[in-house]
Amino acid sequence: MNWGYKIMFVYLGFVAFILTLVFFSYSINIDLVAKDYYKQELAYEKEIDKIRNTQALSHQPELSYHAENHALILTLNNRADKGSILLFRPSDKRKDIQIPLVLDNQGRQVIPLQTLAQGLWRIKVDWTLGNKGYFLEQKFAITPQGKVKLQAELLKEEQAKKQKR
Repeated sequence: MNWGYKIMFVYLGFVAFILTLVFFSYSINIDLVAKDYYKQELAYEKEIDKIRNTQALSHQPELSYHAENHALILTLNNRADKGSILLFRPSDKRKDIQIPLVLDNQGRQVIPLQTLAQGLWRIKVDWTLGNKGYFLEQKFAITPQGKVKLQAELLKEEQAKKQKR
């Protein structure tokens, strides 16, 4: 085999490789976080005000995990007139779940996690009390073993990884 054939095989191999990359890049689903991203970005100042209102509360909202029920328990001691909870999946918007905020007599809401896929999630709670708005956002993860790690535990793991570097 002479060198002309070798160059042709290398060139054809390179072309096949590039075509394969193009095919796979078109088959990957890339979603924006939200369709109205720019509109949400313009309204972000209102969300910052809601976060400040939440930080100023005397009793901070709490998010805890109840292993027996495999559920998150959201506790709002200051009550709420109306609101919503968004279970936000950063990697797949089709798995996002919006539920209304309905607190029991102790100011708690149980959020079942049985139907959620493993991986990283964010819970976004938006509520009003009187004419003031409040907002809480926290990360949590569901491991392949079904264990739930809340934001504090995730932060500890990230810090431990940084210290090992």
